[in-house]
Amino acid sequence: MSLSERQLAAFADKHAWQIPFDISPRHLAGPGDVRHVTHGLAAAGWSTDSDPLSAEIVLRSPDRRHRLQFDPQSTTSAWWRLRTDPTETETGWYAEFGELVPAEILTGFTDALICPPPQLPDPWQAVTSAGWHRDSDSTAYSPDSMCHIELRPLSEFHDRPSWRVVPREPGPGRFSRPRIWHAYFDERTPAHLVGSFLTALVDRSPLQRAMYDRIGHHSAVQKPSPLGPQQVVSAHTARIESLRARARRPPAADETRTNLGDEPGRPADHPPLTSERTLPISFDHLAHRDFLRHLDDYLSDSKKILDAWDAYSDEHTDLDGWPYDDHAYGRRASQRDADTLTAFEPLRPGARHLLATAETQLAQLPENTVQSRWVYQLGVLRDALDRLDNLHEQWLQTRDALPATAKPGTPAFDDALAEHHAESWSNLDAWATHGKALREINSAARKAPSPLAPRPVLALLRRTAARK
Repeated sequence: MSLSERQLAAFADKHAWQIPFDISPRHLAGPGDVRHVTHGLAAAGWSTDSDPLSAEIVLRSPDRRHRLQFDPQSTTSAWWRLRTDPTETETGWYAEFGELVPAEILTGFTDALICPPPQLPDPWQAVTSAGWHRDSDSTAYSPDSMCHIELRPLSEFHDRPSWRVVPREPGPGRFSRPRIWHAYFDERTPAHLVGSFLTALVDRSPLQRAMYDRIGHHSAVQKPSPLGPQQVVSAHTARIESLRARARRPPAADETRTNLGDEPGRPADHPPLTSERTLPISFDHLAHRDFLRHLDDYLSDSKKILDAWDAYSDEHTDLDGWPYDDHAYGRRASQRDADTLTAFEPLRPGARHLLATAETQLAQLPENTVQSRWVYQLGVLRDALDRLDNLHEQWLQTRDALPATAKPGTPAFDDALAEHHAESWSNLDAWATHGKALREINSAARKAPSPLAPRPVLALLRRTAARK
């Protein structure tokens, strides 16, 4: 699909009458115009792979390897998803972004996907140069302490670290604050793409928004911009033309090594040492891997939320466990419940798939590899998920029955939502406690020999010799 002059004119028509305001810091600027992203990809030859009458947009790269999905009706917190299929020489990878991620920051990522920078940026270099606070080798905070960057460490489930960027509401603690948006890059996302995203994120220059555009947070600084509407349009057009020209050039020799897993000094014509390069991965396998990743994130986040709650509870209760301030204690418990449910939402769409897959895997495992508690834990998880689904339906009915004046922020709405969160928490805690069993069963299934695999030749020869 080639970006047409009509499409560029439609962008210009929208912005020509809007008076731009400068918004800073960038991570609070709000989503902006998604055409910053889609126009850039279309200019580089990406094609539409979705219903033009649908709100969902799906774009595919010319080689059909990359697939970007924008779904403003998503039932999860991720409105943008980019999935890359593996090839014979490179691994596949996945990235996702929340609803309020600024489009101009996301273009730092997608532009680098189209045209890798001449020098592959170190993901941390731009962060430290911009004055963000590094409190360890793997974390950094924005000057306003609202945006957190984390390089998640290796674990028993991941052989490489993954990246996460999360701006949150201001306040003490981290998991006690509501999330504004998020960006996630799995462990195989090329490092130069993460670096380009972070470079765009920490850029001190403001982003332009119209007077009534949606902003990420009310604390963002808004000032009349010295730029006029035509300058905003011209900058967009110039960027599109630059991408169009650069996408037509053949890649330079130093642009061929883009995988995070490529070893320094490895010749470009040698594939990385990974067993995945020759194994085709089906869509179902990719979906299952994504669901497992959401499970890992929930297990990690729910533990941190619970640890933060335990620390608060120890500090604000007497030796018998009675709170010093019932009202404050209740509000903090409500925040714990809400944070845990928010952390569970990305996992919810794949929870039943994970349960069904685990039950199938468990039935096929050799008896000597099965833990006796797994059957019980799967039952607990399924019962908890059934109750969560029922509670969700009850909440929707309760919400629809509220008077028209009951909006978020009013006592009638907030009290009903807090009650829903409180009723859900014990079931969410069941998933936090027993969810690891799904990972354990999956790991056991991957290690178990396939019943269709040929018997080892040496063992076969020994059996033959024994018979003689």
